[in-house]
Amino acid sequence: VMSYTVIGDAVNLGSRLEGLTKTYGVNIIVSERTVALAPGLKFRELDRVRVKGKQEPVGIYEPIAPVDEPAAQRFAEALARYRNRDWTGAGTLVTELDAASPHALYKLYLGRIRHFQAQPPPPDWDGVFTFDVK
Repeated sequence: VMSYTVIGDAVNLGSRLEGLTKTYGVNIIVSERTVALAPGLKFRELDRVRVKGKQEPVGIYEPIAPVDEPAAQRFAEALARYRNRDWTGAGTLVTELDAASPHALYKLYLGRIRHFQAQPPPPDWDGVFTFDVK
């Protein structure tokens, strides 16, 4: 009887990303590397994160159907505002998206926005969310 195992950085990252699907309320999360290798597919950017065991941030995305593209574009605008510390503008866009189609992703960002409105991030904040659990 033979058994096989897979090891390596890509496998570890894949495992960490799979573990984030519940946090973001999506079925599949892929890295920016996958997005670069699949130019014919559509993706919605979810976040930039540091996963446990890695120092470099990685962009994470959800594959989407073309019919979801307008909402993905609006969310991209909300992400840009969020990263620029425009809590009001980001919150307005995310609230509109959530009202039109409730989603755990929108609730996640609304929670972060409320937190940063009450306690702004430090000046060196890079917009990346760091996960310290697997």
